[in-house]
Amino acid sequence: MTHTVLDWTTAQLANGRRVAVATVLSSGGSVPRKPGARLALSDLGEQCGTVGGGGLELTTSEKLSTLLEEKNGEQGGFVETFQLQKEAKGHAGTPLNSLCGGRVTLSFEVIQPMPHILLCGGGHCGKAIADACELLDWKYSVFDVRNKYTDQKIYPNAVGLHNSSASNFLTGKDSSELAKYSDILLLGHEWSVDEELLKGMLLAQQNNPDAWRSRIGVIGS
Repeated sequence: MTHTVLDWTTAQLANGRRVAVATVLSSGGSVPRKPGARLALSDLGEQCGTVGGGGLELTTSEKLSTLLEEKNGEQGGFVETFQLQKEAKGHAGTPLNSLCGGRVTLSFEVIQPMPHILLCGGGHCGKAIADACELLDWKYSVFDVRNKYTDQKIYPNAVGLHNSSASNFLTGKDSSELAKYSDILLLGHEWSVDEELLKGMLLAQQNNPDAWRSRIGVIGS
């Protein structure tokens, strides 16, 4: 199960989603899951794994959801101990009205995806930013209406190279696909291209705000 949760979490991060993970660090007495058990929750509300079900699972899921909301854009987390017994006192850990009778300590953390920058404009500004991304080990993709500026020889390490008109690019990308980028930088050689892309992306964001996480920047020159 641990491998399954880790693989699932890695896949979510690769798609640009933030993930909160709870891990059983230690346990004593009768508990539903042993150390190493994990429950992961994405910022879209999808989850994988289990820390044992029942009241512990519900409480853990709620805390992960709260952590994603409070830690928007931040790393970090906390450790908490739970007592799985009726009439438990709070001095040894957070009491849960459970019949197991044991005690379990969990870590809670938020994992942020590696930035994936969409460079809308493959000219000298886009190339300079792409070079900086490579130094930082960040992912980047390039879009340009000009074919020669989406050449793999110029951008050999780009995740994606997109050459089309602005309207075709927007039509071929639904809002969830655009939302996988952490940042979208509009660096076109013509202001009209940037304007069309900006309007289309803002509309996509408006139509699907829950899935959208991209920050949009415009060069404005």
